[in-house]
Amino acid sequence: MPCPGLKVSHVIFVIVILITIVFYSSLNGRHFILEPRRYANHRKNDPSPLANRTLAGSTVADKGLLVAGGAPPGPVAAASSSTAERQKCNVFQIVVQGCGFNMLTKTLERAQQQQQQLDRNQTQLQKEKEKEQQEQQEQETAPEHVDNIQRIPNPSAVVKAVPGSSSSSSSSSSSSSSLPPAPQPTALEAEGEKVIKTRDLYHSGHLPDAACVSNLCPQNGTDVTLLILVTSAPTHREQRLAIRQSWGHYGSRRDISIGFIVGQTDDARIEDQLAAESYMYSDLIRGNFIDSYRNLTLKTISLLEWTKLHCPNASFLLKTDDDMFINVPKLLQFMEAHGNQRRTIFGRLAKKWKPIRNKKSKYYVSPEQYYPPVFPPFTTGPAYLLTADIISEMFEKSLSQTYLKLEDVYTTGIVAQLLNIHRLNVKEFLNRRIAFNQCNIKKAISIHMVKNNEQLDLWKKQVDTSVWLFFGGSLWKSTVAHPPIILDREYLGADYEKTLDETKNIVEKMIREHLKNGGLIVKYYSWTSINLKRDFSAVLSVSSCKNTWDIYQEAVRERLVMLSITDPDCPRLPTNNAIMIPRSDGSGNAFDEVSQIILDMKSSRAIGWHTATLLYDQAYDAEISRCILSLLEDREGIKPLTLTEFKINAPTHSWEKRKEIRRTLLGIPTAYTGRNFIAIVNMATLTLLMEISKDLKLVNPFSQWLYLIPNTEKASGDFTTQSTIINEGDNVAFVYNSGSKAHNCTVLVERVSVLCYMESYLLHFIRSLSKLIREEQVVFGQISDEEWEIIRPSKQERKAKFLQMIKAAITSKDECNKCSQWKIQSAETWGYMYRTDFLPDANDAQERKKYSILDIGYWSPQDGFMLTDALFPHSQYGFRGVQLIFYSYHNPPWQFVSYNESGNPVITSGVVYDILTELSRKLNFTYTMVISQPAEINGSLVEGNSSFVYDLKTISSDIPQEILTTLVNNKILLAAIGSTVNEKQKKFVSFTDPISIQTYSFIISRPRELSRVLLFLSPFGSDTWLCLAAAVALMGPILCAINKLSPYYEVHNKPTDIGLGKVNNCFWYIYGALLQQGGLYLPYADSGRIIIGTWWLVVLVIVTTYCGNLVAFLTFPKIDIPVNRVMQLLRNDRGMTWSIRRGTFLEEFLMDSTEPKYVQLYKGSQIIGELTDDLVERIEAGQHVHIDWRNNLRYVMKRQFLLTDRCDFALSTDEFLDEQIALVMPRDSPYLELVNEEIKRMHQFGFIQRWVSQYLPAKDKCSGTGRVMDVQNHTVNSSDMAGSYWILLLGFLSGLFVFLCEFAVARYRQHRASKAVTVAYSN
Repeated sequence: MPCPGLKVSHVIFVIVILITIVFYSSLNGRHFILEPRRYANHRKNDPSPLANRTLAGSTVADKGLLVAGGAPPGPVAAASSSTAERQKCNVFQIVVQGCGFNMLTKTLERAQQQQQQLDRNQTQLQKEKEKEQQEQQEQETAPEHVDNIQRIPNPSAVVKAVPGSSSSSSSSSSSSSSLPPAPQPTALEAEGEKVIKTRDLYHSGHLPDAACVSNLCPQNGTDVTLLILVTSAPTHREQRLAIRQSWGHYGSRRDISIGFIVGQTDDARIEDQLAAESYMYSDLIRGNFIDSYRNLTLKTISLLEWTKLHCPNASFLLKTDDDMFINVPKLLQFMEAHGNQRRTIFGRLAKKWKPIRNKKSKYYVSPEQYYPPVFPPFTTGPAYLLTADIISEMFEKSLSQTYLKLEDVYTTGIVAQLLNIHRLNVKEFLNRRIAFNQCNIKKAISIHMVKNNEQLDLWKKQVDTSVWLFFGGSLWKSTVAHPPIILDREYLGADYEKTLDETKNIVEKMIREHLKNGGLIVKYYSWTSINLKRDFSAVLSVSSCKNTWDIYQEAVRERLVMLSITDPDCPRLPTNNAIMIPRSDGSGNAFDEVSQIILDMKSSRAIGWHTATLLYDQAYDAEISRCILSLLEDREGIKPLTLTEFKINAPTHSWEKRKEIRRTLLGIPTAYTGRNFIAIVNMATLTLLMEISKDLKLVNPFSQWLYLIPNTEKASGDFTTQSTIINEGDNVAFVYNSGSKAHNCTVLVERVSVLCYMESYLLHFIRSLSKLIREEQVVFGQISDEEWEIIRPSKQERKAKFLQMIKAAITSKDECNKCSQWKIQSAETWGYMYRTDFLPDANDAQERKKYSILDIGYWSPQDGFMLTDALFPHSQYGFRGVQLIFYSYHNPPWQFVSYNESGNPVITSGVVYDILTELSRKLNFTYTMVISQPAEINGSLVEGNSSFVYDLKTISSDIPQEILTTLVNNKILLAAIGSTVNEKQKKFVSFTDPISIQTYSFIISRPRELSRVLLFLSPFGSDTWLCLAAAVALMGPILCAINKLSPYYEVHNKPTDIGLGKVNNCFWYIYGALLQQGGLYLPYADSGRIIIGTWWLVVLVIVTTYCGNLVAFLTFPKIDIPVNRVMQLLRNDRGMTWSIRRGTFLEEFLMDSTEPKYVQLYKGSQIIGELTDDLVERIEAGQHVHIDWRNNLRYVMKRQFLLTDRCDFALSTDEFLDEQIALVMPRDSPYLELVNEEIKRMHQFGFIQRWVSQYLPAKDKCSGTGRVMDVQNHTVNSSDMAGSYWILLLGFLSGLFVFLCEFAVARYRQHRASKAVTVAYSN
């Protein structure tokens, strides 16, 4: 009997719960097999067993210690047995199959096997212990050796060792590969920690990893000054990665090594991750102990052992944790200051700390482990620094003491005190969390409790403020610079010995006379393949071009200042890192320096061309190859370019030369070679080349012409006297020789030139060095050490300042070569024709200045290509802020003129105004606007705008006469008006590319809905209705005739005078069929039946078509047929008229057109000045049409809507006759292409389209009626059905009329009949 309170929902709920439990337990019991990775093989193939990797049955205290048991026969067997015994059971298996109940029994059996294995190994371990104690006694009795701290040797003298080549490395690897099993410690007592020797817990050795040893300590750490070992947990992968990406970068230095020490774990997945990480970075040291908090002491002992075996020659060892930030530069400074100390541990010293006896505490220490009431002084564990001479004895001593889980107390306290090791308190070891500001970071060596995401931020702040000082160490403590001087013996040849002796004399003299602060130790090298060490401050070299660049690359890596003297035609070194002087005494031909000028021009980025055309005189043909190679040079800081060269022949006669130049220029395909020209010509060719290139329109705002003139001594550089050579809009620059080779010129032989420049280098180098040291010493003497750490400049900042001081001292002071001086000039031409103030008098013939010549720099062998302005100032800076004059007038939407507070007209908005604003921004000019307005408005000068008033009778897209006159006289750059492009006016002015294209349409009255009374007749036209009536009328007689004439009735004796044998019956039958009602009679003959069937098919088509169309006409309103197109307008029968505006482009086009429809449109049009109210009323009444721009018609619609709040107008669908609107410029303006490029860019970015739409009328409820065909769905109402009611009434009246007629006829017949009877009776 079912339970009375049990419901079906309860049963379903229980079933769902059970299914969910079984499902998730089955998922939990699944085993996922991971594919083994190749970089984990060395862990899996490790022959050294790690006993008791699983500590499942241990207490918390047991997990902290390494419980060493019997070693299984091999790693493979251990892994297989562990896998076989590790059983995972889900809920279903536990309940149904009894899985897991034998787990406890197997665990007990495994413990017994481990105990037996422990007994078997006890004897062997005892023998090894006695042997180790004996070796320790021998080491303690041996004399103590104190070695000097290892310094970084010269890298060139160090031969990198092959991993595993040293004896110590090989021995350590062999010892690590066969690790003996660790002894089994006794269990912990319940009442406290049991006393146990560290030697009984510690399992010596590490997982073999030759790559790690080779990476961290090659050659046993001979070159390693600082070894940093970071203790980390196996799962702290993110912490290790954060260190590698931040302050761990210092590990890439040769004298610093940074590694991580990690223990073992029983999690196979973590072990695979650690193996992969070790394979990737080769900086992971794996100790042979279970990684846990209680084994931290074992981890520290393990890192001491690894350092002893693999890195005994390191000078210092820093032990730290993975949540620490280490200020490595600060630590290196500290090590340099304490490099002579021995047997010392540096860190945050803790004194008089008492052991914690509370058993519940994490730091509990039992009296059996440590009995005294106070710990000895120790350095706290997050970070402390050890000198290398104590590592070996600390490792040995730590194994013989009672184990203590507090590793810092144990290692730096108890063990260090037993060995009489000094422990010094260093306040910079901040083993705690602090505020992360730059001041605190700079002061600290170590910072504790740093999160992963904070390591990089701290490192960035530290790098910004704690870079090594420029001259090594602290500038105020060590102010001795070590500049090497490289005198290339192979390059100098026989002059080497004499040059070396003279250089030494110069150095001694300069140091003695000019070095007031610090010291200078100069090293001389006769070859270029040297290793530039970091303690060098600068390098001076005299060598070939190739070797100079090789030395420069090394100097850049070491962040050194470089001063060099090298070959001619050598690309100049980047000026932000070096100073280079090509050897040139100036005594040769001036053309010899052109190739170096081109190189310097490219390296200084005075030109940024990708293509260029080279034109040169025939006289330079023999040596032009040097210039071509200079133009094609591709090196650091020099852009390569594609070069096309043309030689200008030099005929005897001037007219022949002119012809030759023209022929050469006509042969240049500028579409492919570009519009950048370099002309190396003499004075005779220069004038002809400039004139002919201007005639061929090769000189324009887009082209750049650079003229190099070597021989200008006779002309004294005055080659720009003729005003016809340089015109408005040209980009022309000149580089010409201004030095005199004959007078006041110091001519030096090459050897003397080298010594002269070397003396100049050394003089300014020593003076700048002395000044720099003095400036920093003055600042340092006025502030504290902490303040100096905050404001002291970095090495890069000192380098930049030092180089700048040398440059400032030698620039424009070339005492060694006064013969080579080239002047650089550029023509400023843009806007000069339009800079003068506006002159109302158009007859003023004042000649305006067309250009000015700017002195923009010079070239010398020492300073290179020095510019104070751009080589082509207009190509880079446009019009250079010149103020121009523009004309405008009120013409929406192109220009909107309003009045300011003073009543003066100003242009405030409009499409042209926005275009002009963008042009002024891109082309870098300002402007003053001149406004033309009706004469009754008075204008005056308005602040920021010059407003002059002129008469203007009509406002249209045509150009007003005043503006046209200024354009023809070339007094303005452009007219700020939107004007129609007119072919006739192109004879006098130039038009830009169209800013907009306006189409013409016409405005009409909005079509109205027609009466729907006769809507039922709309599906068919009148001709259709007539044809249908005729068919009904004809089909009756035809059907009657067929029935009467058919022989069927005669053969079968059927009567022909009844049924369809009568005409009236046939008519009503045909009519009834049309109404799908049928009839009472059917023909007997097949011919009649075919006629009836055909008529029924026709009726079916007619009725279906009628019903379908009737639905459409009932749904949509019936609109009056609008005038949408020009041809409809011309053919309309309503008497509609049309009009166009006078003076528009449309009027001119229609006058000149020969197309018939346009001729008829013009003849029938009314030419009006403006759209009056009377015309608007006629348009609204549907009697008139106005033709104009579509946008202008929208303004009319908007205005009428605001007046009447009705939508009475519509626009035609026909858009015809595109009218282009453009800006107007003077004829043949050089800036036409430039403005067109900007207009094209504005179109591409959609600026102009947005501006045009911005100034059109805003959308309103009439916006949807802009097109005449806009309709809406219609709901059928009683008015739509009025026609049906009228038909019904008409039918009723017709029937009533016929009824009365029938009644009258009947009475008439009765009357005649009665009369006839009476007559008969009377007769």
